[in-house]
Amino acid sequence: MKESEAVRILRDLLDVANLNDLQEAIFRCSWQGLSYPQMSTELGYDAGYIRVVGFQLWQALSDALEQPVTKKNLHSRFEQYAQQLAQIQPVLSAVPLNKFGQADHQDWGDRPDLTTFYGRQSELMRLQGWIQHDRCRLVGIFGIGGIGKTAIATQCAEQLQHDFQYVLWQSLRNAPPPNQFVVEAIQFLSDQQAIEQNLPPDVGGRIDHLLGYLNAQRCLLILDNAEAILQSGEYAGRYRPGYEAYGTLLQQVGEQRHQSCVVLTSREKPREFVRLAGEQLPVRVLQLAGLPAAEGQAVMEQAGSFSASPTVWQRLVDLYVGNPLALRIAGAAIQELFAGEVARFLDYSIYVFDDINDLLDEQFSRLSELEQQVMYWLAIEREPVTIETLAANILEFVAKRDLMEALKSLVRRSLIYPAAMGFTQQPVVMEYLVERLRVQMQQEIVSQSPNLLISHALVKNQAKDYVKTSQQRVLVDPLGRALLDELGSLAALADQLQQLTDLLRSGWAERAGYAAGNILYLLQQCGLDLQNYDLSLLPLRQVDLQMTALPGVNLQGALLDQTVFANNLDYYLSVAISPNQQYIPNLTFPAKSSSSS
Repeated sequence: MKESEAVRILRDLLDVANLNDLQEAIFRCSWQGLSYPQMSTELGYDAGYIRVVGFQLWQALSDALEQPVTKKNLHSRFEQYAQQLAQIQPVLSAVPLNKFGQADHQDWGDRPDLTTFYGRQSELMRLQGWIQHDRCRLVGIFGIGGIGKTAIATQCAEQLQHDFQYVLWQSLRNAPPPNQFVVEAIQFLSDQQAIEQNLPPDVGGRIDHLLGYLNAQRCLLILDNAEAILQSGEYAGRYRPGYEAYGTLLQQVGEQRHQSCVVLTSREKPREFVRLAGEQLPVRVLQLAGLPAAEGQAVMEQAGSFSASPTVWQRLVDLYVGNPLALRIAGAAIQELFAGEVARFLDYSIYVFDDINDLLDEQFSRLSELEQQVMYWLAIEREPVTIETLAANILEFVAKRDLMEALKSLVRRSLIYPAAMGFTQQPVVMEYLVERLRVQMQQEIVSQSPNLLISHALVKNQAKDYVKTSQQRVLVDPLGRALLDELGSLAALADQLQQLTDLLRSGWAERAGYAAGNILYLLQQCGLDLQNYDLSLLPLRQVDLQMTALPGVNLQGALLDQTVFANNLDYYLSVAISPNQQYIPNLTFPAKSSSSS
C-alpha cells in the first residue's frame, strides 16, 4: 500500500477535523519505518513528546478499527482494512467523497506515478500548511532539473486531493498556448457546461472568467514544468512571445481573493513570484535543495545494492548536491561499471555523463550570452568570486546593472548560489562546464575559429597557487591531450597553434583577449619548443611565465596585462617600461646559444 493511500484511510478513520498535523506527521514517519528518536530529528519535537502523541494516535486508531493498532503492526492493520473496504464498498472505494460530501472532480493528466518518495517531510509539511491552513492562493516550487519538484508536487496533491472539489493537473512541458489552457480549465471546472463560443473573446476576459470559478469553489490547479513557457536566451522568468497571458493569470491568481490554490513547478522563477511572494503573504515560494546523505543513499539503492562507507556516501551525495535524478543515473552507472563499489566510481573522476549531461545541456541552452559567459568564468575560477572579479574577467564592457541581472537570473535558475566570498556553482555543474569549455576550445583550435579561446582564460595568473594548479589539471592538460589525439602528432599540433597565432595577429590582434596566453599554456603543456616563437602585437593577459624559458620569443608591441615573468625580466621591464606603459615597443628575448645547457 502506498503512503498516500494509507494517509487517505487515516483521514477517513479519524476525520480531518480531529487529526492534527503532528499526528499525521508521526503516522507518515511510522509508515516509513522511522524510530521515535529519528522522528524527533525529522520533526523538531522532543522524542518523549512524540512518543506520547503517537500513543494517543494508536489508541484512536485502535478504537476506530476495533482492534489493537501499534507502530509495529500499522502496515498489516491498514492493508487488512483496505481489503475489507474494497469488498464491502467497491463503489465508494472507486469514487471517494471529498470533505464537502461530493464525488471528487479530478483530472490528473500525465501526472507521474510515484512508486517511492524519499525524505522531504519538512518541505511537504510546509507545503501542506501553506495550502491547507494559510490558504495560500499561489505556490511556486523551484529548483534545478531533477531535484524533485514534480515529485513533491505530486505527493502534496495526492495527500490534499480530498480537501478540494476540483483537482486539475496540467503539464506545460509542450507549452500549450495560454488561451487553450484557460478554456480547457474553465470547461473542466464547469463540468463541461461552459461553451467556448459563449466565453469572452479575449484571453484577459477568459482569465477573469476562470477566476470566478476559483472563487466559487475550492480548486487545486497544478501547473508542472512551467519553464517550457519561459523564454530561452533571456534572463530567467521572461515569457516566450505569445505566452505573456500566463503571467497575467499568475498575477491575478496571486493578487485577487479566492478560495483556490495554484501550484506551479519550474526550473526558473517567473517574475510574478519575485514581486508577489513573501513569508506572510498568500503567495509563497519553496526553493528545493538536495537530499541529505541518508535519503540520497535510499534513492540510489533503487538501482541495486552498493558498497560504501558513510564517508564515501557523503562524498557522492555532496558531489551531486543531493539531486535525486543525478543520483539515480550515477547509481545505474556504478552498478553497471563498478559492481556497486562507490569508491571506485569516485576515484575514476568522471561524474558527468549520459542523462546528466543532457539535463545540463538543456538548462545551459536556455541562458543568455552574458549568463553563459558568467557560468564559464565561475567554472574557471573554481571557488567563490565577487561580482567585481567577474566584471574584471569579462573583456568587453558590461554595465554593472546587466551583470547583476545576469547573476540574479542564474540564482533564480538554481545554477549558481551566493557564498561568503561571492558566487559559485555546484560541483557537478562546474564539472559539466569545464568539460564543455574544453570541447568547445578544442573545436575552435582545430577549425581556426577562436571564440571562447579569446573570451576566457584557461589559467588565471592572479588566482591562488592551488587554484592555478587545479586550472592546469582540469583545463590545460586535458585540452592538450585531446588536441594531440585529434591532430596525431606534436608537429601537427605545433603547426596548428602557430597558424592560429598568425591568424590572431593578422585579424584579431586588438581583440585577441586571452587567446595568446592560452596558446602559450598549451605549448608548455605539450612540451613544444618556444624557440623564436612570435607573439608580437598580441596581448598576454593573466599569464604566469615565471618558470618558462623564452629563447628568442618576440614580444614586440605586445600588451602585458596581469602577466608575470622570471625575476630577471621583471627587473628589466621595471627599467625599460614606465609603470603606466602597457605596450612593449621593442622586446625580443635572446635566442638560446648552442653551447647552453
